[in-house]
Amino acid sequence: MSGTATALGVVSVAVALPGMAELDALARSAQAAAKLEITGKLTGLASVSAALAVPPLPGVTAAAAGKLAVQLALNPSIAAPSLQVSANAKIAGELNAQLGALVMPDLGLGAAGIGAYRYEGTMDSLASSLGALTQGGLPGGTGADVAYAVLLVATTPAAIEALKKVLI
Repeated sequence: MSGTATALGVVSVAVALPGMAELDALARSAQAAAKLEITGKLTGLASVSAALAVPPLPGVTAAAAGKLAVQLALNPSIAAPSLQVSANAKIAGELNAQLGALVMPDLGLGAAGIGAYRYEGTMDSLASSLGALTQGGLPGGTGADVAYAVLLVATTPAAIEALKKVLI
């Protein structure tokens, strides 16, 4: 048995790999949810930090402030607000780092110029069948154009059917 190669046309990434648009949308949705969660935590942390960083109250004398400092020193179970603010600053830095790491690459799903070919037949006819279709290049191009290709070949009935379901 020989094979038949068919040119399917020049298409975009989204057309060549139909499920990629849905996967990209799901990933972007998850990223947006993570950004909202981290931003919410940062907002809450900022509120707590602002509440702890209260300036000295009017009417509090230096002597009263000194007594408070002594009480804090004598009772380790009372956390000094400045220590809490430092811890909050550290947590804020960690959350900002997480937020900065949430970067979604552009998958270029709309990029056109992908030559799509389908082949069905025996392995010994694959190269000659595809070669006959591609030796002149893509429409609008030449055979000397630089190309990048990925060839997926299935030879078992289950794998053949699976590829037919997910690729054009």
